[in-house]
Amino acid sequence: MQARRKVTTAVITALGLGGSGAAFGQQDTESAEKFGLEEIVVTARKTAESIQDIPLSVQAFTDETILKQQIIDVEDIAQFTAGLHASNSQGGRNSPALRFRGIDTGLSRTQQTSSAFLDGVFIPGLSTWVSMNDIERVEVVKGPQSAFFGRSTFSGAINFITKTPGNEFGGEITAIIGDAGRADVWLSAEGPIIKDKLSARGAVRYYTFDGAWENEFPGGDDLGAQETEAWNVTLYATPTENLSIKLRHVDSEEDDGPAPNFVIEGTSNNCGPFGTGFRDYYCGTLSVGLIEGGINVDTRPPTAGRAAELGNDLGMKRTVEMTTMNIDWDIGGSGYMLSSVTGRYESFLSEYRGLTEKILDVYSEWTDESWSQELRLSSPQDRRFRWMVGLYYLDLDEWQDALSGFPSTGPDGPFSLGRPRGDAGLFGPPIPPAAFPPQNVENEAIFASVAFDVTDKLTVSLELRREEETLELETFFTQEAMPLDSSTPELAIATARPFGGAQVPGEGEWDATLPRVIVDYTLSDDTMFYASYAEGNNPGSLNGEVIELEPTVAFPAFQALTGADYEVDQAELLSYEIGAKHTLASGRGFINGAVYFMEWNNQVYRSFEVADSNGDGVFIQGSDRLGGGIDYQKNGSSEIWGLELAGSYAINENWAISGNYNYNDTEIQDLEDSATGAVFGDPQAAGNPVPRSPEHMAALALDFTMPAASM
Repeated sequence: MQARRKVTTAVITALGLGGSGAAFGQQDTESAEKFGLEEIVVTARKTAESIQDIPLSVQAFTDETILKQQIIDVEDIAQFTAGLHASNSQGGRNSPALRFRGIDTGLSRTQQTSSAFLDGVFIPGLSTWVSMNDIERVEVVKGPQSAFFGRSTFSGAINFITKTPGNEFGGEITAIIGDAGRADVWLSAEGPIIKDKLSARGAVRYYTFDGAWENEFPGGDDLGAQETEAWNVTLYATPTENLSIKLRHVDSEEDDGPAPNFVIEGTSNNCGPFGTGFRDYYCGTLSVGLIEGGINVDTRPPTAGRAAELGNDLGMKRTVEMTTMNIDWDIGGSGYMLSSVTGRYESFLSEYRGLTEKILDVYSEWTDESWSQELRLSSPQDRRFRWMVGLYYLDLDEWQDALSGFPSTGPDGPFSLGRPRGDAGLFGPPIPPAAFPPQNVENEAIFASVAFDVTDKLTVSLELRREEETLELETFFTQEAMPLDSSTPELAIATARPFGGAQVPGEGEWDATLPRVIVDYTLSDDTMFYASYAEGNNPGSLNGEVIELEPTVAFPAFQALTGADYEVDQAELLSYEIGAKHTLASGRGFINGAVYFMEWNNQVYRSFEVADSNGDGVFIQGSDRLGGGIDYQKNGSSEIWGLELAGSYAINENWAISGNYNYNDTEIQDLEDSATGAVFGDPQAAGNPVPRSPEHMAALALDFTMPAASM
């Protein structure tokens, strides 16, 4: 049977395609009053600014746009944001990687190149769990945002701003239904507890989807099923007219079925080979005829192992709890604002993936916990000279909570040794937690900004962040010991003590100073030009296998050959941007544009090198503890430039059109890659584009609105 994609269509919520880009303020004219679009105020620089006045490339989605365009997660946000690409290599909600302007993702869980925030609180890892039913606004800020948002905002940031309870009783019910069992129900209610002092809001969401892919495994369930149950409660207190406190807790549970998986027949691989004699890659456009065995996943639950203990079927299970508290105090009504942003995050994820029938299964289990605190003091924002200063602290723990690895696919599998599904197979017992030791990240920072209106039209802004980060693994690296007699290879091999060297703590420390300078010029009430320079950084890491080399002979030789060190430098991004924003026809529309150029230095990538790990002067397979090659990280570089355009126009009272476009050109300057070597014969990838980076991206939306009384 041919696998086919099922199409889901909503039949209750109208398929409104509201402006996916920035909206703008109404002008005090008759035309603006009749046709003007909604003003959007954003907080991308930690203060409220109209999106048409902020000298940054920002795209915002209001709650109305979210509803009309049926945006249910961050992948949908990317669909309508030029310059933001969601790459989903596995088809599930645990795999989308967000890429701003062609910046690829990091190699580890703590090295993501872009991050999301919930009411200003950092979200570790993926943000696909965030439900849109209680979101007031989504701000997508492109380019390095390290000066204000901190770590892992190397290429951009997304901030989800939640709804604040009102002072009147009210509620909402929204339902989206479609084929393939799709149903998405949003319920919310809010109202005052103490009039003008304390209000509350509660919201729940239930989402289910049976899957969009037919499974060719006999009796197997459809693939791609998803289910979410989420609720949140918000308290909003205004004990005085100058003090506001917003406390919010969200609890989300996801229970997804297996994602679609398939393999390409090895005989179809046509790239290379160079060196190994095997062709491991396919070049060209993939087609259904290349699939071996079709889309065929055994969805029967495991009967042994950790997944069976938890009662897991195939697929992903994730629970998230997040609590945020935002406090704003206008000190004595003076306009000097003291703000506090506190967040606690905890998630547990387990995933059992059946990659191919009876061949290979993968199981993993992770826990993430974090606590963060930010304090800011800012001057009144209506003055010619404005400033802000802040402190930030993040404590992040990540660990593999249980066994993980390649379990048996069942007694009939070729690598299963007759054991039940989920038990250990030919690949050995599941990998113990020590293979992925718990790790702790602490990030401390001080940041500040100043802005000065040189004239009524010209403003200069300077932002600066100084941060220090430490990484600590709850394990030691055991270095190779020098053989007793390195002058005689035979004796050296026989007497090598591979675990007899020193134990080195898994610790690293990095610091960075991150500036951003912006100059903006207001040509008229409708037109503004800006230019900016910003620097971003991405967290460093450790080269564990390099640390394990014998330190006096083997490590210096390996370092001379590869340039690798114990620590991996932080990635650096230098970004230059020139842009303009123009309001059309007294507020009926806008057109914005930006041109950018970025230098991506210390671009982290993984490489392998054959090494004499114990320093005995020879390499013999089995003699050196680390095997035939050292797995280590190096640093390369790339250059990126591009163009972004966004616009919207209210045609009349009922119709509005909006769209955006991004051209993005990437070129690797220096990067060695094993896949490049296998395909082209030279591991140096210089001259090629950055992978998984679209050159052209565009979105077009048409919005029709008519009051119910007019229909």
